[in-house]
Amino acid sequence: MSIRDIGNTVNRSAVVSLNQRHQTIQNTVGAIDTADVIEVRLNGRSRLNAQLSYGGVRPLVTLFHDRNRDGRLGANEQVAIARSVSSSTDELKAKRLDTSSPYYIQVVSTDAGESTYALTLDAPGATTSAQAIRAQGRVAAPGHWNASFLNRTRRNLTDYRRYDFSQPDAVDDLGRQGKRRKTVAELTIDYGLGSPPAIQRDNFVMEAWTRVRLRAGKFYRLSSNSDDGMRFIFRDTKTGETLTELNDNWIDRSVRSGEWSQVLTPAKTGRYDFYVQYYEKSEAAVVDVQLEKINPTGRVLAAALNVRSTPSTLNNAPIDVLSAGEIFKIRRQVTSSTDTVYHDWYRIVSGKTRGFVAAGTNFVDIVGEATSAVVLGERGTNPPALPDDTSKPPVPGAGTVGVISSSVWITTDDRIAIRSDKSISGVELGRVGEGTSLSVVEKVTGGRYLNGFDSWYRVRLNLNGRDQEGFVAAYYVDVLNDGGRYSTGISKDNGLYKPHLNEVLNPTYYQTSYRPYIEQAASRYSWLDASVVAGIGSRESAWGRVLSPPGPGGTGDGGHGRGLMQIDDRFHQGFIGSGRWSRPKDNIDYAIDEVLSQSYVYLNVNTSLNGTDLLRGAIAAYNAGLSSVMTALQQGRDVDYYTTGQDYSWDVLNRAGWFQLHGWT
Repeated sequence: MSIRDIGNTVNRSAVVSLNQRHQTIQNTVGAIDTADVIEVRLNGRSRLNAQLSYGGVRPLVTLFHDRNRDGRLGANEQVAIARSVSSSTDELKAKRLDTSSPYYIQVVSTDAGESTYALTLDAPGATTSAQAIRAQGRVAAPGHWNASFLNRTRRNLTDYRRYDFSQPDAVDDLGRQGKRRKTVAELTIDYGLGSPPAIQRDNFVMEAWTRVRLRAGKFYRLSSNSDDGMRFIFRDTKTGETLTELNDNWIDRSVRSGEWSQVLTPAKTGRYDFYVQYYEKSEAAVVDVQLEKINPTGRVLAAALNVRSTPSTLNNAPIDVLSAGEIFKIRRQVTSSTDTVYHDWYRIVSGKTRGFVAAGTNFVDIVGEATSAVVLGERGTNPPALPDDTSKPPVPGAGTVGVISSSVWITTDDRIAIRSDKSISGVELGRVGEGTSLSVVEKVTGGRYLNGFDSWYRVRLNLNGRDQEGFVAAYYVDVLNDGGRYSTGISKDNGLYKPHLNEVLNPTYYQTSYRPYIEQAASRYSWLDASVVAGIGSRESAWGRVLSPPGPGGTGDGGHGRGLMQIDDRFHQGFIGSGRWSRPKDNIDYAIDEVLSQSYVYLNVNTSLNGTDLLRGAIAAYNAGLSSVMTALQQGRDVDYYTTGQDYSWDVLNRAGWFQLHGWT
């Protein structure tokens, strides 16, 4: 860009549009022309990097945000100032920028002498169409994040098994891996309410990957706080084989939902291809992922835990015994070469004792982490669980018979895995279909799956022609003779759902509890429990926590869902027009009396559904409408077939079961 292209005021500023990256402006400022002003058009991106190289006197570079669009650059509108990184180079970085009003960069001479400068601007996250990039032959540099994007529909948005990233709608180099000190890789993107160019605003997915080097037995923490769902994959760099998948954060969520995390430990030292898959459903589009080295601390869960000199129980007497609750440092995870029962071990330090303890989840808890460590690339099975702890209160269904629920239909092949451990990373022992009988040994808390569920059943069954014991996600099991309670795949202390209960009992954005309104509404119908109403509100809005703004006066679903129970303004215009939707009691009453109960009555008269199936049909209609439920039934499909995620009624009853664990009827 030539000298005469640049003015020294907002009205005469040069314009730089960052459709392509690394735009460079060259000019001179000094005694005659003391300042340059450059308008930066971010085109939907929310990050900006600027690098200044100069000769002569060092100029001052400042980023301004003209929020009120008055054409003036006031001190209160400063966003960032360039910092010196060498004798002739400055750098400016800014993120989470609001692209609804203009940004300007001002280059000012700070002395009577002249400064000749080159200012390079870069907007990370910028993309162009896949076709254009392929034509240009652009390839992401080593150590960068390579990203591909797909436009999807609301119905197929989260079905990652049908993604084809070999034919992307857009691709991009998202910039450097982010490696520094303990951080192995970091990916931060904020599109605000927008999306990458060539990609629609809502209902799109991204796959980004980079190559990382990890050390065997060391511990790494993978965390994310994104809007919406994330899943993570580690693959062999040579064969492309998937070593580990982490899918339990693949849920509709916002940054207000709190951070998700998982501790990892590699089976082998080497390079891994680290894939991040992300889906954006609506509103804000934020990706925030970090993989970092950690030095974890362990806590003894068993009544006593033996410390041994080598990682094996064979001919190896304990050198020390740790008591329940005792804390110790974990140095690394190792695999026993001789012990076929206890496969994984931790090398630990406890006071003056150095040795090894079995790494089973019944023995050791990693302090400060929601789940136990996942072993990347492990081929063996995990240690068996300890015998039943009779000091624990019995759980509903313990020691009884269960069957695989019809909810299993939403999986890829209408079958669900029986695993070696209570985690989706456990080795798959086999798969079973709807109606398979199981002997339930106990209900336990394990790794998360689906919508943050974390309850598993340890079961015995005939599998592949022989009696075996394993773990199955509790969501997919109906436990018989369970005292009239709804089965739930959520542990009582699940951290993702506790805020929903707290919001019902002690609302952050309302003066009194919602529980009396819920119980009053349910009491009018013999077929409806208060826990089911609580489950609907949890699924719809997390009882107001995820609305915009949060609370009973907030909206969701692109502005169409109103209030706690998300009454749709396209189908209930009279109620919405009255303004009563923002009152918690009125919102709950309308949802139950005018929506749920009406669907229940219609389905009771016009279909053969009864009992729980009839209740499920009414709940499914609450989400997808009566016509969708009737169509599903006519097609011989499950009532959830046309609901969001194809699991709405099962999910609501699952949450109802969780509320029952907390004393709800």
